Amino acid sequence: MPNKAMLIAILFLSPGYLFSQKSDGREDHSIFREKIFVRTDKSNYMAGEMLWWKLYYTDAYLRRPASLSRIAYLEIIDPAGKPVLQAKSALGKGGSNGVFFLPPSVSSGVYTLRAYTNWMKNFGPDYFFSKQIAIINALHPAGVSVSGQDSAANDNSGGPHQLTVSLAGCDKKYPSRKEVILMVHTATSNGSVPATVSVAVYKVDSSSGATGNLKKYLWATPAQNTDVIKYPPEVDGQIITGDLKTSSGKPVANMVINLSVPAAHGAFYPALTDSIGRFSFDVRNYYGPGRIILKTADDERIDYHFTVTDPFFDVSGRNEKNIPTASHDSLSASATREAVDMQVQNIYHSQELGKSYLPDVDTLPFYGNHYVNYNLDDYVRFITVEEVLREYIPQVAVRRINGQLELSVIDYLHKGYFIVKPLILLDGVAVSAKEILSYDPLKIKNLKVVTANYHLGEFIYGGVVSFSTYQSAAEDIPATAKTTAFDYDGLQPVP
Repeated sequence: MPNKAMLIAILFLSPGYLFSQKSDGREDHSIFREKIFVRTDKSNYMAGEMLWWKLYYTDAYLRRPASLSRIAYLEIIDPAGKPVLQAKSALGKGGSNGVFFLPPSVSSGVYTLRAYTNWMKNFGPDYFFSKQIAIINALHPAGVSVSGQDSAANDNSGGPHQLTVSLAGCDKKYPSRKEVILMVHTATSNGSVPATVSVAVYKVDSSSGATGNLKKYLWATPAQNTDVIKYPPEVDGQIITGDLKTSSGKPVANMVINLSVPAAHGAFYPALTDSIGRFSFDVRNYYGPGRIILKTADDERIDYHFTVTDPFFDVSGRNEKNIPTASHDSLSASATREAVDMQVQNIYHSQELGKSYLPDVDTLPFYGNHYVNYNLDDYVRFITVEEVLREYIPQVAVRRINGQLELSVIDYLHKGYFIVKPLILLDGVAVSAKEILSYDPLKIKNLKVVTANYHLGEFIYGGVVSFSTYQSAAEDIPATAKTTAFDYDGLQPVP
């Protein structure tokens, strides 16, 4: 098999290499600024391919990898300005990496890849990272201009701390299936320095040259000022916001809202609406597609309406100008080969291509491990939850208060019951005593009881009573106007 000539493009990020300027050339330190640069494995793709990306996240003033925001938003926007793919990525110090699968149904055209943080939304879309990519659908390729390679992609000239990159162990040619080992050395005039490096490999005769100029982008981005900070930085996790109104459109103020992520080790977050009915939750370690459940703590009224705010910035795609282009006709043979390669990979290696991994997160319940645990299969099964609690759960009492059956957790320290109501959960979803007492106990596998006051932010609960089912109970929770489930994508798992 003949040797294939390959091109290896390297992009790097090092301390002292990044700059922030006002439009008049002076650095602006009046407000903290972030900057993002995204390197893709190439700039031209076939529909059905994987688009791999590496995101660099920097402090615009200190000129080093930043660590304020924890979430980055990435979008691929079609020529009409509508997003066709969106992702949220967990930021480590200095950036993240991930992948988009370009569906076979996507039309041929020049698309915009855009990236930003929640904090960057305060300064407008001109402050976002933006670049163009071309997508060719092999079934309908007409009308596409494909960008050529940017000759300045690896430009590392200029700046007070010029970075030199050298490679060792790189042969001019490699036979089929030979392992390639590259040693990258980065240094300035002061000696060796650490740098974050990404590598893209592609055929020399391919239409998919890697593009991007980190330093040029960071110098050119306008440093806009803003008088209103509407979007806070996401320093811990995703900020999920929305509002609560009555069916007539009136905002509901000072209402306790509970957000639950139904799962084996689900999450629970309470919040209080403000004067105009808005709420906000800081949700951590939520990965992949899933559902969130919002519920009010009001057991009486049922005419509530929840709205969850889309976290992606609502603006038409930004079009880059002066991109080198080539006629599609001159690239048809190369594009045809790439289309065949893509289809072969998708047919024979689809499972490997779609693999992703969840990062290591704490699997303990959010209320910790100080609880009494009951596996109900170890006991006689009763036909009502009330009987289960009365017969062999001494930590929880079923009491009649103001004519209603309520649950109370025993307070061993004061030899009585907690005055404050407990937090009652069904697979991580907050429910009332009335709802859990009417639930089928034969669906319940496990019960955990925390016999202490539990503090969650500004909220205090008289213990925790957490029921777990054999299967997720989310389907059993009635979809009322005070309980609403939303399909909500979390962070992209690590590819």
